[in-house]
Formats: sequence, structure tokens, C-alpha cells
Amino acid sequence: MKLTFTEQQMEIAALARRFAEKELEPSLAARDQASQASRSLYNKAAALGLSSILWPQKYGGLSADHMSHILACEQMCQVDDGFAFGLIATTMLFAWPVFTYGTEAQKQKWFAPTCRQGKLGAFCLTEAMAGSNAASLQTTASFDRDSYVINGAKALISNAGLADYYLIIANTMRNGAPMGISAFLAEKGTPGLSFGPPDRKLGTRTLVTGPVVFSNLRLPLENLLGQEGQGLEIAMNIVGGGRLSVAALGLGLSRAALRHSLEYSKQRQQFGRPLCANQALAFMLADMATEVEALALMVYRAAWQKDLNLPGAALAATKAKRLAAETSMRVAGNALQIFGGYGYLENYPVARILRNCGMVALGGGTTQIQQLIIAHDLLSHGYNA
Repeated sequence: MKLTFTEQQMEIAALARRFAEKELEPSLAARDQASQASRSLYNKAAALGLSSILWPQKYGGLSADHMSHILACEQMCQVDDGFAFGLIATTMLFAWPVFTYGTEAQKQKWFAPTCRQGKLGAFCLTEAMAGSNAASLQTTASFDRDSYVINGAKALISNAGLADYYLIIANTMRNGAPMGISAFLAEKGTPGLSFGPPDRKLGTRTLVTGPVVFSNLRLPLENLLGQEGQGLEIAMNIVGGGRLSVAALGLGLSRAALRHSLEYSKQRQQFGRPLCANQALAFMLADMATEVEALALMVYRAAWQKDLNLPGAALAATKAKRLAAETSMRVAGNALQIFGGYGYLENYPVARILRNCGMVALGGGTTQIQQLIIAHDLLSHGYNA
């Protein structure tokens, strides 16, 4: 594994950092307090190519690699992880499966507009009674002559109501008989597609999430993504593929917590000297820095493996995501201790960072799901170092 970045990777990371500082940071506090996602900011990101880093130039993309994508996510997340998560919901949870499983006609209609035109996507998998167990979905897609009729509801969907396009995972039915789980594409404004009120969340408030409801949503046959009955495979690959991006969000949050803690500890005076002169606090900063860099190495290694299509790349992403959930929460918790009472106030960044770390533990599957995957591989294939 190379521990240096290419010129293109560094340029994309710098682009994301400038965008975050210039466009995201000035309005962050207001958007966070209002639990508001900004469509105009997504349009600006798309115009810069930040929503199409991975995609070929023929579709308007930058033709870059996963490492570039991860570095960009990390930079944006240090300022606004909610915005970054919304962008990932489009790029990795919607655009990637269309690019991978779609026909050329579907790519032109559903994929290309997400690159530079600023169209947003959403991945509709989770239901009130079906989270990690995707096989227990209740949403149905009944075949009816020349179309599919979808009924059901999804919950906790990122970009719900804000997105232009929706990838729906549902149980396919023909003549009342189950035909397996399939994936479908739908556009906002189609009769039968509606949205419940946005969720009121503890954190990650600049990402809108909420229910998506299907009431006799009729879709033409060409809106089937992949093959009938291939939906579970598509869904699991989407979830697995998104874990590396979630790990990058955890890394960004951890870096932000460390940076703010270091700056505050130098400025805040106590007993006639800065906080960082206190050895116990300095040791805490040292541990935080060590944990952040350990996480960075694991995230970058997983991206490197994915770019080379190496065996174990998916498992490496799962491990990185699992570590990111724990590290981000611990580093943010230490940041709260360093800020003291001020860290509990909403006008300081630590409170927002700490409550937003919960999304790292939940996005892409809970920590326990990651542990289950890692343990299954370990017990099945052993440990080879």
C-alpha cells in the first residue's frame, strides 16, 4: 500500500476542502438549527464535479478513483457531515447501482443527470419492521400487464422528498405468487409516490431523512433495474459499497473533533496558563491524535484495496466502518471533556460533532451487523496475517 497520494487525489481533496470552507461553513449553524438541507448547495457541489468523482467523463464525471472520493468525503465531513451523507446517498446508494446494473438507456435517463446536473437520488430499502434483515421487506411490486404496481412504505430514507430519483427495493409478485426481491427506479412527482413529514433527529440535521410511501405507484417495465429477483443482491451490494464512505465520514468527524480540541486547548486559559499545559489534557490529545491516524490508515487501506479490486476489499471496508463508529464517538467524547461546560453548548462545534457521530454507527448497518460480518469471515476463513 502506498502512503502517498497522487496529484489528482490531492487536487480533489483540496477542491472539497475549499467548497466546504467557502460554501458549507458559513450557513452550517443556521441549517443545523433549522434541520434544513440545502438544494442549492448540492447543485454547486455537482457543478464542481463533487457528485461525480468516480464516474466516467462521458457522463460528466471526473474519472477519478475511490481514494479521491474518500478524501473528498473526509474533507466535507470535517465541516458538514450531513451534507456529505446526502451526497453519498446520491453517488453511492443511487448512482452506483444504476451505473453498475442499468442498461445504457437507464444510465442516460437516471445516472447521467446525477453527475453534473445536480439531480439527487435516494435508496429506499429500510422499513419500519425491516432494517438489517432486508429479506423481510413488506413493500410489494405486483406485475400488471405492462407495468409494476408498488405498494408499501419505507422509513428513515436519506434525501426523502428532496431527491429527484428513488431506487425502490420491493417483493415482486406475479399472479399473487412471490417472484423474489427486485429493484425499481421512480421519479419524484409520479402519482402514487409521496412522503411523510421529515424525521426529527438527534444529529446529522443538515441531512433530511423521512418516510417514503407508495400507494399504487405504477412503473413501466423499463424502470426495473437489473433482472427480476435480483433486488436483494443489488441492495446488499449497495449497503456494502456504502460502508467505506460512511467510514470516511467517521474519519472526518474525528479529525474535526481533534482540530477544534487542539485549538481550544491552546486558547483557553485556566489557572494562569493554557489548558494544553495540563499534562493530563495533553495526554488526552495525544491519544485522540493516535486514534484518528489509526482510523485514517484503515480507511485509506480499504480505499486502496477497492481501487485495485483486491480480495477482501469489502471486508476491509466493513472493518473500517466498524472502527470509525467507535473512534469518532470516543474522540468526540474526549473533545467534550476538553471543552468542559462550553462543549455542551450548541454555539460550540463539539456538541454538533458528538451528536452527529451516531450516524456513523448506524449508516450502512449497525456496529453489531459489522461485527457479525467480520466474525463470520474470521470463523469461516481463519486469520491470516
